[in-house]
Formats: sequence, C-alpha cells, structure tokens
Amino acid sequence: MDKKIEIKQIELNKLKKELETIKNLPYGGMPLAFEVKWVEKRYKQLEKEINELKESN
Repeated sequence: MDKKIEIKQIELNKLKKELETIKNLPYGGMPLAFEVKWVEKRYKQLEKEINELKESN
C-alpha cells in the first residue's frame, strides 16, 4: 500500500513542476489553457487518491 502512495506522490510532484513550467510560459494560445486545466484536475485527483490511501492504512 505504501508503494502506491509513493508512486502517486512522485506523479504529483511531476505534475506540480509541469504546472509551474506551464504557468511561467507566455500564453500563446488556448492549448496551454487546456493543458493547465488538465494538470490542475489531475493534481486534485491525485491528492484525493493519496488521502484515501492514507486513510485506508
């Protein structure tokens, strides 16, 4: 169970870095806005999954 949490934490950290990178780029068009929304949605989903895994332990 801890391995699942660890894997999700790694993915969460990668998404955090990706989100920071995207936000630092000059907005050249809509594709970046969609990417930001996708990353934020996935980030929230991962946080929720991690909390559920921690509670089940």
